[in-house]
Formats: sequence, structure tokens, C-alpha cells
Amino acid sequence: MAFSSADRTKVWFEGTAQVLTALNLRGRASDAPTVAAFVDSLERAQREAPNHDGYGLVAASRDGLDTGMGDLYYASLHTGATAWFLLAARNANPFRL
Repeated sequence: MAFSSADRTKVWFEGTAQVLTALNLRGRASDAPTVAAFVDSLERAQREAPNHDGYGLVAASRDGLDTGMGDLYYASLHTGATAWFLLAARNANPFRL
């Protein structure tokens, strides 16, 4: 997933994991190819992205992801991206206790 149309050359891993969580919760069989592609992308980022540690996820696939709102995301470990990926992996709904 891109953060915005301002920069489609880099991947925003937190947003990718958020969409993966939503697709998992929706549970449509037609989403299976997209779910598989997102899981593969996130697992690959966990292993191969710049500054990876093999455990968490970085915020962006490369430094300087432009949000289009005056901010940049970097390829540094990111709690939000990691947390959303864990929610998706557990098929958890963050809005339900």
C-alpha cells in the first residue's frame, strides 16, 4: 500500500497491515489472493527491509516515503506497523474487546 498518491514508489507497511487486518475480518473468499500477497509482502519486509531486525516491521520500504501532507516515513522499526501486523496474524479486531 502507498500512503498517498504523492509517493507510490515505496510501501507503507503500517497501512498494508491495517488493510490486511480489515480483509481478514471481512472474511471474503475473494480476498484470498490479496491477503496472501499482503502477508508475503509483510513477511518479506520483516526479513529483508532496510534496518530490519527479523522481528518487527519498519514504517516504509525505503527512507523518505512522502505522505503528501508534509511528513516523511522512514525505513526504521515501527511499533504501529508491527502491532497491526500482529493483529492481522491473529485475526484480531482492535475495536472489540
